[in-house]
Amino acid sequence: MKKTIIKIIQVLFVIILLVFAVNALSWPSAEQEQPAIPETAAQPEDAGNPDSNENREDLTAEILKEQVLDQILSYHPGTAGSSLQAASAAASVLSFASEYHVHLLDADTMKNLLTEAFSSLDSDEQGYFPENLEGVAYLVNQALEDYSSVEGQFADAGADTAMEVVRLNPDAAADWHSLEEILLAM
Repeated sequence: MKKTIIKIIQVLFVIILLVFAVNALSWPSAEQEQPAIPETAAQPEDAGNPDSNENREDLTAEILKEQVLDQILSYHPGTAGSSLQAASAAASVLSFASEYHVHLLDADTMKNLLTEAFSSLDSDEQGYFPENLEGVAYLVNQALEDYSSVEGQFADAGADTAMEVVRLNPDAAADWHSLEEILLAM
């Protein structure tokens, strides 16, 4: 009986070693090339060049609705998965603000365009917009102040790569705060 138990333990030990060996072979090595940033998460070529007007000239109320308001409205607080959806929305809105260099845009023009975009929302959307904005603003502000405190939430939402790219932009905080100020005043 004792020999049988010893044989079982030996077999289990060999199986465990084999599992570790197989897993070790599938782990990426430090020498392997790191995956490229997906095209959808990459910064535009002019993201570091605030003098580029390419994106700013094309800004319309429709673009603001699709890329800012609809993103903020894309989740419903308190429902299953809402924290991940909020993280995804926060990453999208911050990416937009950074891509368009919002802090360099005329505040009155932005306010007028956002007001026009907001007026195109139905009354229900307008009603729950403030609560959604609060959740998105909290995540963006946390990410800009102490990314490690919300990094897991962005990673779980699949938005960590986009956040890392945007956070490389030295004007990201200024871009976000300019947009946030207008959104909060609506």
